Amino acid sequence: MEQYSRELKRVVGYFKEMEEVSALYVYGGIGSGQYAGPGYGVGVLSSLRDPMALRSLELDCRVQCDDILDVVCLDTASVGLRHHVARCGSVVYERNRARRVRFESRAMNTFDDQIVLGYGLGPELASEIVLDMLEDDMGF
Repeated sequence: MEQYSRELKRVVGYFKEMEEVSALYVYGGIGSGQYAGPGYGVGVLSSLRDPMALRSLELDCRVQCDDILDVVCLDTASVGLRHHVARCGSVVYERNRARRVRFESRAMNTFDDQIVLGYGLGPELASEIVLDMLEDDMGF
């Protein structure tokens, strides 16, 4: 576990120095203090809008990955991963609160829209599915 902790500190420290980074999340087992490995890691949220600059940040994230920790650029991540990080991840660094809140809101809403559109469900059924998912996660 010490190795994971050391690696997490290194990656978070690296990205905190970048002015374009708005927030950093930990997700997966690292966020809950459990086992870490592939599929667990750090999500980097930026304030970048330029596609080339975003691509550069995305590549920088990939360079920071190793066998211990995944590092992903949340600006270009899949809808499912953005939703997972917004719902279950923990914020470990925040430079721009408004950007972080906007990201979380959009991640949740986009995922809900995907359920309705992707599965052809009506809003009532989609809401039931989302509530069931939340109940499972929260233990209601």
